[in-house]
Amino acid sequence: MRILIDTNILISAALNSHGTPYKAYLKAVTYPNKGIICDQNIEELWRIFNRKFPTKISMLEKFLAYSLSVIEVATTPEMEEDAEKLIRDAHLLEEAGCFAIVLEKIPATLAERVASELTIPIIGIGAGGHVDGQVLVIQDMLGMNNGFRPRFLRRYADLYTVMTDAISRYVSDVKNCDFPNEKEQY
Repeated sequence: MRILIDTNILISAALNSHGTPYKAYLKAVTYPNKGIICDQNIEELWRIFNRKFPTKISMLEKFLAYSLSVIEVATTPEMEEDAEKLIRDAHLLEEAGCFAIVLEKIPATLAERVASELTIPIIGIGAGGHVDGQVLVIQDMLGMNNGFRPRFLRRYADLYTVMTDAISRYVSDVKNCDFPNEKEQY
C-alpha cells in the first residue's frame, strides 16, 4: 500500500527516533507499505528546520539521507503533463476502490477538475475551495505555532501568544514559590 506521509510526522520522526511519530513513519516505509512524500514536503522540512531547529540540521540531513532511499518522492503537479498524470492517477485510485483522495498544495483549478471528474470525495488542504471537503490542521488554525504561515492557512485564534504568556506566568510562579500555594495542595 502507498502511504502519504504528513510533514508533521516527518518533522517529529527526524527529531526523535524513539517516539510514536517515528514508529508510524517506519510502518509507512516498511514492506508491504511504500511511503510517499511530495517534493514540497522536503522543501518545507528544510524551511522549518532552518527557522525552528537550526541546531538540529544535521539530524534532518541524516534522516533525509536514509528516508530518500526508502520513500517515493512525488513531484508537485505544476506542469500540464504532471497535472494530467495526477488526474489519471486519481481515476486509477478511484477504480482501485479508494474511498477518498486528499490533495495538498496543488493549484485550485487542478483540484476542481479532479473533484468534478471523480465520484469519490476529494479533500483539499491548500487546494482551493471547489473540492468536497477541507482540512486545516487544528494547531495551525488555532495559531499554536507562530512561524508556519502557508498561503492557504487562515488563523482563527492566536493561541501561541496565550500559551507563551501562560507558560511564562507558570514558570515565574514556580520560581517564586507561588505555585503551588496552600489551596492547591492536598
